[in-house]
Amino acid sequence: MVTKLPELPDVFELEGVVDFTQEEIWDGFGVKVEFVNGYIASVIQHQYSYGGDQGLFEGAVLTEEGLCYDTPITDDVVGRMTLDEVREFLTQVKNLPRRTT
Repeated sequence: MVTKLPELPDVFELEGVVDFTQEEIWDGFGVKVEFVNGYIASVIQHQYSYGGDQGLFEGAVLTEEGLCYDTPITDDVVGRMTLDEVREFLTQVKNLPRRTT
């Protein structure tokens, strides 16, 4: 199991990144990327995440209040993502319209 997301520094090439945090979770890691549109992309990989035991990643769209269930990206979490899919997921969250509520 990896302890950090490989090759994620390219997230800083995305315009609109406000903050980036990383933490250890269980036997893996979690990262949060906050965007100027008010959304936060969460990406995790550990023994309990969807696909973590296969080296894949789980993503969620968050707001300051928690998990966001009403975006066109997902109404829950997105599991079993490859690294390329994580990059696309981050881009989709970045491109969401500014959150007004």
